[in-house]
Amino acid sequence: MADGQQVSVGRWREPVLPGYLTSEESLRWARCRPPGSRTCPPGVGEVVGLRIQVYGPVVRARVLAAGMDRPADTRAGQEIDWNVWRYLVADPTRGPVVQDEAGNRAVCLVDDPWPNVLLETVEGLKMRICTREARLPGSPGWLRERE
Repeated sequence: MADGQQVSVGRWREPVLPGYLTSEESLRWARCRPPGSRTCPPGVGEVVGLRIQVYGPVVRARVLAAGMDRPADTRAGQEIDWNVWRYLVADPTRGPVVQDEAGNRAVCLVDDPWPNVLLETVEGLKMRICTREARLPGSPGWLRERE
């Protein structure tokens, strides 16, 4: 199995990290995985796996909403989801941030978006939860079903 790929655990694809990584390296890898290790965010209505606790059981859940909408207001001081968006800069080493006539800062998707997804369980105890993809082995979040 190649480093950074996913392994099937039961019916769900579990992420696998490349070699031995420190905690800091693991988090950095999870925030921007190599292209072959990336998973597309799920769409509304799609059924995914949901793990609520670390190394806990995985239950099926339906996607109610995914936080991939472009921010409406990107003026200085406004919050954006840094796991999904980044400011577009004219020169990556010095800036400045590109702005439109209204003062909105230009944003673009990060290389490996990690949006919040609102899920509702479809089996067992009915509940709604907002979470991100489980990108580290055993971590809480949503998982794709294996093919």
